[in-house]
Amino acid sequence: MKLIAFNTSSGEVEIHKAGCADIKRMNKTRQGHWRSDQVEFGQTDWASKYEFAYDYWNNGILEEYEADHGEGSFDVMAEMNFQPCTRELPDGGTDEPGSYEEHLSDPEPAPVSRGKSYALRARARAALWAGIENQLKDSVYSSDPELHAMMKAQAERVAYMFGMRDDK
Repeated sequence: MKLIAFNTSSGEVEIHKAGCADIKRMNKTRQGHWRSDQVEFGQTDWASKYEFAYDYWNNGILEEYEADHGEGSFDVMAEMNFQPCTRELPDGGTDEPGSYEEHLSDPEPAPVSRGKSYALRARARAALWAGIENQLKDSVYSSDPELHAMMKAQAERVAYMFGMRDDK
């Protein structure tokens, strides 16, 4: 099912089926919270509610939380407010048909355990940062001071946003 979702002022994610009339009808929802930004645009055909929720949280938040609190401690369905228009979308889950892992569009090798996955992601971020640093050292870019300054500023921003380095 294609979904449209919004972060709300209450901290929930309000999720509708794409094309739902309630999306336009309610700028302010019945619960009294305001939509702050749209996070899903009806482009992806989700196989289950769990698949959507897992993808929403799987941006580093899930792994960091579980690294601190133990594997399986994070409830990806927390704060998910699936509206009545999504009723026919199956719940899914890690051990049910329709789980996120079963519907990856790109076949990949079997996933590594979450502890290894966290360490592997940290290595990948470090390797990406090393690549960025190499580009910053390239004489082609450093010969243009304005471009080099912009690249350096953007590189710092990217490193901060994606946790590529631990030193800042």
